[in-house]
Amino acid sequence: MSENIIKQTKDDKKFLIMAHRGFWGGNVIQNTRQAAITAKKAGADIIEVDVCRSADGVYYLFHKLVVRMLLDVDKEFEEMTSEEIDSLVLLNSNGQKSGYRVEKLEDFLDWLPMNYIVNIDRTSDYWDDEAFLTY
Repeated sequence: MSENIIKQTKDDKKFLIMAHRGFWGGNVIQNTRQAAITAKKAGADIIEVDVCRSADGVYYLFHKLVVRMLLDVDKEFEEMTSEEIDSLVLLNSNGQKSGYRVEKLEDFLDWLPMNYIVNIDRTSDYWDDEAFLTY
């Protein structure tokens, strides 16, 4: 694949398909590498993920509006420390513990295959954070 994966992918197709929060359902949780893998297998060209920051400044793949649905916690994501977040198990689409935990942005980016195009969303609140800009 060429150096510019977005241009190459666009040149090969009439339009690109983006999977919002990956492709999720059942025990595949949104905003996880499993959702990204499933989206890619389903034919998505771009995987969109959301980012939230913990109270102590750690970035995670997570959409802050689904804390209750996916974590069954009555707190805002940004109010929890990374230790608290790391101790929680994500709930699946049936509201049962999935066995998966909220994934750190750093771990996701370290794993990310070169042939994946990712749109990182919900980040404008963090653009003044030099730690975020190092990603």
